[in-house]
Amino acid sequence: MPDNKSSKDADTRRLAIMCILIALSIVWAVVEWVLLPDIVVMQMSSSGVPTNTMPKIAGIAVPFAISVIFAVVYKVQEGQTKHLLLSVLGLVLPIVTLAFNL
Repeated sequence: MPDNKSSKDADTRRLAIMCILIALSIVWAVVEWVLLPDIVVMQMSSSGVPTNTMPKIAGIAVPFAISVIFAVVYKVQEGQTKHLLLSVLGLVLPIVTLAFNL
């Protein structure tokens, strides 16, 4: 019986982590939508010149999708660390995007 409880606790913990990651992704998407210009710089050269741009919606959707998809995969695949790290990467990418554009 204790095995079942610890398994249930781990599943509850993964669900909580998934929900937190998705909530943070939504918050970041809203912040980006408010702060970013219509055309978003996604890459810069070493000299600081923008080399790759895209529409705001795509610049927000890509990291949002990465974070949410891998948060769900983390929950479904029983907590594999690589999925958690990829979801967190989706949360870090907006920081870089904001730094390039503000």
